[in-house]
Amino acid sequence: MISDDVLAKAFQVEKKTVDWLQAQFWADNHN
Repeated sequence: MISDDVLAKAFQVEKKTVDWLQAQFWADNHN
């Protein structure tokens, strides 16, 4: 069973990764 704390941390990391990927994608398409 994954604790809520671990789940929350994983979600934050995942969100940062998604934000970063979107930033890279946006930069590639708007230069």
